[in-house]
Amino acid sequence: MTTSLTTYRRRALAGATAVVLVALAGCGESDDSIPATDTDGIVTYACSLVGEFEHGEPVDAWDWDSIPGPDSGEGFVNGTAIHALVGAGSTAPLVGHENLSEAADALFRGISEGEADDVENAIGDLVSACEEGGFADDEVDVTANGRIAYACALVDDNLATDQPVDEWIGSAAHADVEDRLVLTQAVGAAGLLGAPIAYEAPDHSEISAEAQRLYAGITRADTEMIGESLDELSGLCSDV
Repeated sequence: MTTSLTTYRRRALAGATAVVLVALAGCGESDDSIPATDTDGIVTYACSLVGEFEHGEPVDAWDWDSIPGPDSGEGFVNGTAIHALVGAGSTAPLVGHENLSEAADALFRGISEGEADDVENAIGDLVSACEEGGFADDEVDVTANGRIAYACALVDDNLATDQPVDEWIGSAAHADVEDRLVLTQAVGAAGLLGAPIAYEAPDHSEISAEAQRLYAGITRADTEMIGESLDELSGLCSDV
């Protein structure tokens, strides 16, 4: 069987990203700030973002005129990331966490429609679901840099599966657990980088632009665009 140049490139870039992430983890006292990229790790990161709502500005004080756009406020970026991470953004809820996906969908719908009360209610439901599951973790890095680091980890694991994009891009509620996870890793990376609301991470314009390209590919089910964008993101992640 012949291995394509693209496959070799995907493996090489994924490996390079893994080395960088390991090195970054080793620089601190603990690597607990970046959870695993399996289902439990993804939910932990999403719930840690939910926890930020309790410490941040009240919803009615958010700059609603900032979205969509490169200067979208933190609340909107975090809400978009949560929506993507728990499978609501891909209609493929993470197995066993359908309640989180439902609340995240209500959150994103409230953001999209400019309904602050709906956003408040959805946040309450998310907080309850995360507390019930015990997933929130105060040690997780949910800063702008932390979101980038976790997005890069998701890209790395997506590429490491070596699954052709056309095997998982159509995955939804009927798909098996593994395909849902691979799909969520790609959608979650784009969401963490604020792609659905055209956000630009400070000092990371290239990675933000590529995330938006990935998101566009996902919404169009354009397998070639998705594959190329994941490769490019992996390369950019190795330089972060």
